[in-house]
Amino acid sequence: MRIAPVILVFLLLVSGCLDHNLEELEFLTVVTEPPAQTDVGTILFQGRIDGLNRQRADACGFVWSENEKAVRDLSPGLADITVSPPAGNGDISASFPMKQGQIIFYRAYARLGERLVYGETEPYSLDQIVVMSMGFASVVNDSAALTGRLVGVTAQNEPIRAFGHVFSTTNQMPAIGAAGCDTTNLGTTKVDMVFTSSLVGLPFNTTYYVRAYAIGENDIFYSQLVDTFRVRDGWKIGAPFQAYREGLGVGLNGWGYAGFGCNSVAECFQATQSNVFWQFDPSGNSGAGSWSNLAPFPTDIGLNRTNALSFVIPGLDTVYVIFGDFVPPAGGYLSTVDFWKYAIASNTWEKGEDIPFLSGLPAPFRTGATGFSVQGKAYVGAGATLALGGQPDQYRNDFWEYDPNTGGWRKVASLPLRISTFDSKVYQLGRYEASAFAVADTGYAGGGETFGGQQLRDFWKFIPPSSAQDTGRWELAGFFPGLSRIGAVSFSIGNKAFYGTGYNTFSGYLSDWWEFDPYSATWSAQTEFPGEKRADALGFSVQGRGFLGTGRGIKLKSNGQGFDPDIYSDFWIYTPEN
Repeated sequence: MRIAPVILVFLLLVSGCLDHNLEELEFLTVVTEPPAQTDVGTILFQGRIDGLNRQRADACGFVWSENEKAVRDLSPGLADITVSPPAGNGDISASFPMKQGQIIFYRAYARLGERLVYGETEPYSLDQIVVMSMGFASVVNDSAALTGRLVGVTAQNEPIRAFGHVFSTTNQMPAIGAAGCDTTNLGTTKVDMVFTSSLVGLPFNTTYYVRAYAIGENDIFYSQLVDTFRVRDGWKIGAPFQAYREGLGVGLNGWGYAGFGCNSVAECFQATQSNVFWQFDPSGNSGAGSWSNLAPFPTDIGLNRTNALSFVIPGLDTVYVIFGDFVPPAGGYLSTVDFWKYAIASNTWEKGEDIPFLSGLPAPFRTGATGFSVQGKAYVGAGATLALGGQPDQYRNDFWEYDPNTGGWRKVASLPLRISTFDSKVYQLGRYEASAFAVADTGYAGGGETFGGQQLRDFWKFIPPSSAQDTGRWELAGFFPGLSRIGAVSFSIGNKAFYGTGYNTFSGYLSDWWEFDPYSATWSAQTEFPGEKRADALGFSVQGRGFLGTGRGIKLKSNGQGFDPDIYSDFWIYTPEN
């Protein structure tokens, strides 16, 4: 294969009069300026005539040939493009179509009486027949849009049998038919155009090399520019779950666990609050994951619930469940505090020791709590106690430590609160439906809403107790830069935490997705969640990937007027950037 450049050589001659009689001498100067590309496949010869004062040249234009010697020697038979002389001094120009691989030599000229002016040689390079367009690759999730432009097809009057892009993850100069290279083929054409190739289903954390190509009757042409783009983090659809909301999910030892929640779009009732418990195999179903039933939660002695909190402690074979809200026989919602342990090895449920009632503190019942596990212990708290009507009645900020060695609880430092970056005061107020995660063996909690429905963006770092007498402390880790929200999903993968979706009072349901780096305490926006915008979804991480699905949102009414509430069953797999 060859890449044939188009080279324009322009000649510049500055000459005086041939007549040396000073009384009759006219200083005639012709300057040939670099040609311009006015259209794809077309260039513009450009020149300027000077020294004529108020006279008009008798003739002017350009002579050209593919033979350099013929143009230099002004041999007979040169092609001549004439243009109308300007009135006195002025610019001259003429359009000229080029063919790919063609080499042109030309001279601008002007004639005044018997005198002619020509020029000397300078090289000029024209674009190739196919180029990469400005902007290059646009990457969204696992898809990329590649742009290109055909620039010489019309001029060369030769049909293009195929065009598109050739790309590779290994070959830094991708070519058709070369090892490790793939192509798009957008068909045939006889005209110049801008075109776009769409690549879908690309693997994450992968760098690509790409360039545009066009196949003519006898040649394959490539763009001189090779673009590089990278597919970073992103989402793929996984195995569907069940349509429900306000469930819980947690990952442990390479498996996911999910359950509880409500499968009703409208108000929840006892019959719609699920007691089914599930195990998720991330490697099943050809990588989409698969779900299987475990022992159901024992509703004969326990309460079905939504908005419960689950946690695991690395090294233990147990899933813990606490708090949440349930529907009593009379209707409405009430908060709970009962604590349960699911033993994975035996596939059984066991009642654990509840958080104690302490003198001087309100009862520990709550829903919409949050928590994390670090250094072999769990820390849970915040949330709200519901009034019978289901609205938050008392926002909580108390936090509790669970020690699996003793099976007991003790109160630790309460989670503080800052309203905004403009208010430096630290409040001892509670928060509901906050988010928490553990990363780099450190716990973080923040967000959610407080009294009056005020939504929050502050996040706090927990310093665990160093002794039985110590209750630990919280340090401000900064403010989340995105919208405040409730009902978000968070989990950790490796040494980074991830946070997104949820509901904002003013913007509605959300789908943005963020990464938190604990070492720099900074947030960065990642590839947006591609499913329906939602809140009260469940999520967890196992085997270096995240999983997010279910939840509640809205859908367009069947008549196209307004929206109805909706719940989802889809489940998505998130791969972070390496």
